[in-house]
This record gives sequence, C-alpha cells and structure tokens, in this order.
Amino acid sequence: GPAPRGMAGGLAVARQSGKPSERKKRHINRKRLVRLIAVVLLLTAALVFLIRALSRRRFTGAELLDTIEQSGGSSLDYLRFDDGILRYSRNGAALLKTDGKELWNIGYSYEDPKAKLQGSCGIIADIGGTGACIFSKDGITGAIETNQPILNLAVSGNGTAVLALEDGLTSLLQFYDRSGKKLDISATLEMALSGFPMDIALSPDGNGLTVAAGA
Repeated sequence: GPAPRGMAGGLAVARQSGKPSERKKRHINRKRLVRLIAVVLLLTAALVFLIRALSRRRFTGAELLDTIEQSGGSSLDYLRFDDGILRYSRNGAALLKTDGKELWNIGYSYEDPKAKLQGSCGIIADIGGTGACIFSKDGITGAIETNQPILNLAVSGNGTAVLALEDGLTSLLQFYDRSGKKLDISATLEMALSGFPMDIALSPDGNGLTVAAGA
C-alpha cells in the first residue's frame, strides 16, 4: 500500500535531484572555459599591441658620450675583440681599450689585410700576398710567411689557424699552430670541381673546418 508508493516517490526525487547538479557543473566548467579563452585573447591582443608599438618607436636624438682621435684616415678598420677594439690597416694592428688607450700594437706591410677573430685569438693575413700574423688579447703570438698567395683565412679559439693558399688549379688548406708553425695537417681542393674558397671557418677547439666554395 502507501509504504511502497512513498519509497518509489522518494527514489524518484533522489534521481531527479542529481540531474540539476550535473548540469550546474557543466555550466560552471563552460564559464571557466569562456573566462580562460577571454584571458588568452586579452593577453594576445596586449602582446600584439606591444610589438606594434615597439616597431613604430622612433628615436629623435642621441647623446655623444666621448670621442677618440685616431690617425690613419679611412684605411683603418675596426672589429670588436675580447673586451676591446681591434684596429688594423695596411701598416699594422693594435688592440685598444674602449677609452682609446692602446694595449698592444704590431707592425706589418700588407696590401690587402683581412682579419678573422674567435674568442680571445685572431689572425690577420694579406689577401693575395704571403704574410699573416696570429695574435691573442695579450699581443702577437706568431708570424707566417707562405710560398703561395693567400686566398682566405680562419682561426680557432685556441689560436690554431688555417690559410687557403692558391696552388695552381687547386686551393691548399694549410694549418698552423698559434706560434705560426706549419702543422702536418693540410687538405687540397680542386677549384675546377669545388670552386673558389669563398669563406672558411674553424670550430672553437680547432678540430672542425667548414669551407664555403663558389665559382
């Protein structure tokens, strides 16, 4: 009689009372998702606005902090080297502090000097000539005199150097230690096949060599 109907009615109410709770959870999750998407969109818009503002920024002036008088005219070249500045020309090279004071200088006579730097070591060679010198932040470490014209050059972080030398129809890649001593390490490129050595580079430890060749 009445007891079973009451139990059935109670069960029906219990089942119905669970459905609104699940819908409420789904509604809350949707609200959280919408809020998250809105936050992401706002952050993206702010980032785009910042990038555009920075790209449109223009400098209207500059302040000259200091000047350094250097002789030699327009034939001088400068490169950032270690904590200073390497200045080199046809007649020699010098390492300068940022205030212009010379730390060291070396003299040579190169018609077409070219410099390569890596770490605290560097090399300057006379392209088309036969002379080169290796140096560190403390000064010259070695001089090189070749029998063939120099085509290109590279140096590693430990002072090992390589020169690309013109040898008839081939290019000889000859290695040297930091004192300028020729090493028993060399390679030959057939320029008719491989092309002219446009650029060469050594790894920091001097164990890897990369050659870019072209016609």
